[in-house]
Amino acid sequence: GILALTANNATLVDATGITFGPSTLNGNLVAQANGAIDQIGALTVTGTTTLTGTANQPITLTDAGNRFDGLITLAPNGVGAVTLVDTSPTTQLAGLTANGPVAVTNLNNNGTISLAGAIAAGGNLTFTANDIDLNGNGISANPFLGTLRLQPLAPTRAITIGGNGAQWDLNASDVANLGGGSVDHHWPGRQYRCRHDC
Repeated sequence: GILALTANNATLVDATGITFGPSTLNGNLVAQANGAIDQIGALTVTGTTTLTGTANQPITLTDAGNRFDGLITLAPNGVGAVTLVDTSPTTQLAGLTANGPVAVTNLNNNGTISLAGAIAAGGNLTFTANDIDLNGNGISANPFLGTLRLQPLAPTRAITIGGNGAQWDLNASDVANLGGGSVDHHWPGRQYRCRHDC
């Protein structure tokens, strides 16, 4: 069924999937499902958000009214796709473990996607925001294994990337509309190739 929540904190465990209706949580959200996690209404969480799925099931939270103010942990546990849309000033990824494609978008005109924990990604990653900082307060041990695509909403002030996994290719199509912004790489051992003017 559809869950429309108004509460402080919520912990949900479902044997099938979870579909969120319009919901406001003035605290933390923890959701674990044996099926897909999706929504039909905007979701507002002032605290942390932890979403755990099962193998090959998607996590799809794409409502343009979503707002996640706290740290976000995403664990689809398989090749299920993850798609997340946020309107908070900062989309803070506390952790991400995924073997499928991941797309995170911050629609705030002054918004940032930042990393506060390691990303273990076997699929393609797409990050869309005004500013993108994937180095995460000095964290530079992110085993990226797919293709990274950075898509600023507008000419970006700076893009910072950290990782030590497979070699990455960055080119003009991957860093779309970079404008006058800069790309700052934090790979140890030069494990990257930059084919963009950066």
